[in-house]
Amino acid sequence: MKKSLIAAALVLAGLRLSGCTMVNSEDVFSRYYRTTLGQSGSADVLGYIHDPKTELLSQTESMLASSGSLDDGKTHWFNMAVFDEERLTAVRKYGFVVEDYNRMNTKPRPTLRFDAEVMMDAETLGAAYPNKNAMRIELLKKVRQLFGDDSATITYDSAALRSSVMMARQALNTTLTKLDQSPALASKLEDLSGLEFDHISIGQARIRMLTENNIVKVKIKAGAAMFRLKPFESHPDVIDM
Repeated sequence: MKKSLIAAALVLAGLRLSGCTMVNSEDVFSRYYRTTLGQSGSADVLGYIHDPKTELLSQTESMLASSGSLDDGKTHWFNMAVFDEERLTAVRKYGFVVEDYNRMNTKPRPTLRFDAEVMMDAETLGAAYPNKNAMRIELLKKVRQLFGDDSATITYDSAALRSSVMMARQALNTTLTKLDQSPALASKLEDLSGLEFDHISIGQARIRMLTENNIVKVKIKAGAAMFRLKPFESHPDVIDM
């Protein structure tokens, strides 16, 4: 038992010396997954979206946003939920983490993950599109617009939160720029392997987008370290979108 404790302490010390972050991204996204669009109420979400020990809470009449940072802002994250103003049930949610993936004597290699779920309006879903790719691109543009509108209402209590929102917007903007240049690539959005692109701040990235009834789901991952051990299509959260 004593040897095990010593070994664990050495591992922890090694992580600290090497600059590895101690943020639990699974905890960030476990709270993201707890919110069910069309069902979760604002009072319920408020009970679990925020960790008062490590995070800042921003809220308006229709939105909750909890955010945090570590390593002098190199690692940062947020959870956001937006609610219908009449029924007070969730209609959109967003989760984001950037981790400064760093090992001893190596250059820092940040990784990024951004998830979004949006209850899409009937007008956008039912519009006449020339083809499926045009519809996919328009849905992603609508997600970008909604995220932009929602994040614009946040009270930016930290530079880290501002940076998180900026990097999430960059991911959506870069994807749509690529699709504007080559609309046929939109067919890859539904594939398990997703659409490959380069995030302007992180580099190698992939995006997948699915539509289930009136809910559009988007998942973006970026950073070489994110795909070192497993390709995008073998990540459990990608498979289980």
